[in-house]
Amino acid sequence: MGTTPWDDLKNHATSGGKEIKVEPGVAEACAQACSDMIAKMKGYQALINNNGVGKLQPLSYLRSGTQLANDFNGKASELTTDLDHHIQVLSDLVDTFKAAGKAYSDTDKASADALDKISSTPNAAGFSDFKPGDGFDTTNASDDKLAAPTSVSTPPAGLAMDTSNVSVENGESLSWDDFVSLVDSIDPDPPENDSTVWSYIAGDLDTQATNLVNALRKLTAENWTGYGGSQAVDSIQKYGQSVKSMSNAMDVVGQNLDYTAGWLYSTQDSIQKVMDDNDNEESESALKDCQDAFKKTYQPGAQDSAKAFPTIPDPYTNTGQPPGNQPPGNKPPGNQPPGNQPPGNQPPGNQPPGNQPPGNQPRAASHPATSHPATSRTFPRPLAARRRAARLRGAPRPEVRLPEALRPAARPRVCRMRPIPTIRAP
Repeated sequence: MGTTPWDDLKNHATSGGKEIKVEPGVAEACAQACSDMIAKMKGYQALINNNGVGKLQPLSYLRSGTQLANDFNGKASELTTDLDHHIQVLSDLVDTFKAAGKAYSDTDKASADALDKISSTPNAAGFSDFKPGDGFDTTNASDDKLAAPTSVSTPPAGLAMDTSNVSVENGESLSWDDFVSLVDSIDPDPPENDSTVWSYIAGDLDTQATNLVNALRKLTAENWTGYGGSQAVDSIQKYGQSVKSMSNAMDVVGQNLDYTAGWLYSTQDSIQKVMDDNDNEESESALKDCQDAFKKTYQPGAQDSAKAFPTIPDPYTNTGQPPGNQPPGNKPPGNQPPGNQPPGNQPPGNQPPGNQPPGNQPRAASHPATSHPATSRTFPRPLAARRRAARLRGAPRPEVRLPEALRPAARPRVCRMRPIPTIRAP
């Protein structure tokens, strides 16, 4: 197990000198809650890996589509790293509680045996109620329009937000051929499928974090004896709260992915409609209609999505500092642990020399970039909140797709080129 901010506390508890003692009942409850959380977090990692989260291809033909995909993939990498850190911290806490409980003078054999059965390296939990995403639900998408979710337009207070580095194109700079390529390149299904995983984990983690917080509340300065005292108790309880914050950040990412799938579909549908109405022939008026559609869908959607990337709390830098650990300066303020941004996450030339990639410097959630009013723009409805909630409860997802033969006026996602004019021989 690697070095964590909690190694020092564990070493004092397991040194054999009985430097930390906790009442056996409290120690068992806390150790079991930490062990259960380890199993859950290993399970979350399996969900991420098995469902290909963090492997989005460019969301569109445009540069901003590549940048947004990189930012979403970077969040997945950041989450995986933070889950590793949480597992290490929780493992240290399990060992600490087990040793401290057995060191208590009134611990009987039954209590000691119960503590011994709690594992600091449990197997990954399974999630039988998880339903993988099956793509973006287009039912009523064109008729039932909603603004950006509140958590995207105005993220919850207390969440630090990454600095956006996405440069969204101006519709007036795009040509007819650009729009043909844009329509052909968009697929809202991958971000929607990633959204399903993020939202499911966020909901499950919120429940599990509540259990952890409630268990750690049983720990008080009165039933903790020895090294660290009240400072150690306070740090451990703050750690429990940091897991709740992690759930909140994940929920914003999930809703951002869902919202992104919505405006991508809106962009593709509205521009394709212009092309269909003009028999796929370029004209000044048709180009202007495409540009107008872009400015109402893609442009504001990408701008809002770019500003809704919360910093996922890392347990090494966002919890109360255990006593006697980590000298000042060991973790620079705002710095992310190694692995936060995968190589190639930002296109060449996007960052000036010496600048850090997006996500390394959190900003306050009240930054003006998040101040777009939710009522200023409308977009096709992303996956309805009630449908997501039903999935999280394990309810079957309603069938929303008709067979190909029964879909009325379906427009395949193909690149439609202008007809080649007939050349008549003289």
